[in-house]
Amino acid sequence: MTYSVVYAPEGKPINAVINVRDISKLREVENLRETFLSMLGHELQTPLSIIKGYTSTLAQSDSSWDTETLRNSLQVIEAESDRLSSIMNKLLLASRIAAGTSVLAREEVQLSSLVGKVVRHLQAMTAIHSFQIEFEPDFPTVYADPTLMEEVLTNLIDNAIKYSPKGGKITISGRNIGKEVRVTVADEGIGIPKEDMGRIFERFQRTDRSVVKKVKGIGLGLYICKSIVEAHGGRLEVASKVGKGSQFTFILPLEQSA
Repeated sequence: MTYSVVYAPEGKPINAVINVRDISKLREVENLRETFLSMLGHELQTPLSIIKGYTSTLAQSDSSWDTETLRNSLQVIEAESDRLSSIMNKLLLASRIAAGTSVLAREEVQLSSLVGKVVRHLQAMTAIHSFQIEFEPDFPTVYADPTLMEEVLTNLIDNAIKYSPKGGKITISGRNIGKEVRVTVADEGIGIPKEDMGRIFERFQRTDRSVVKKVKGIGLGLYICKSIVEAHGGRLEVASKVGKGSQFTFILPLEQSA
């Protein structure tokens, strides 16, 4: 609040102007920026440190490494490079979504096949989770962007793995209800408290629980999923119980033609 006093020629105050400015949005943006920089710095530092450590070790001129050691070291460097690439891809996609410049390249997509592809890729990341795919026999194709839908499924299934640290079953199911299809990713993980449910789809938002802080991430996955699903005319829903697991369901409309 800024105050300005109007004085008469003889110096007596006769009026005042008060300028009131709501800076809550500005503070929100500043807090978002600080959160983003903090999380991004943390997420980038770890893979960069690992890559630096391995390359420095391998580059030592007074050492002779056997083939197995070289192979294992290069595999670690490749994995951490892929992790960096994944972070940057998420940032770029989130930026395009926020700017409204992301264009949908729609075509007929069989979601059950896409789920199988994603599961085959991600199941190599864990030895303590089992996967079950349950789609109705006559599950219809949807008219969607296959690359973006793969991003949605990858994020949801990857989250199910990360937030089920003790393992368990992850079920991906698909149902056709009227003019909509529903795809659900259910896990047996830590669940989401009620007080956090309203903000899990916001950018760079993560719960403060210690068990979640141990999970790597920059808080963009669910924001990206929700934005992609809504761009297809659908919606993303969540149901969860702390200690029992979570179920994320995206609903897409069935379209008969382009």
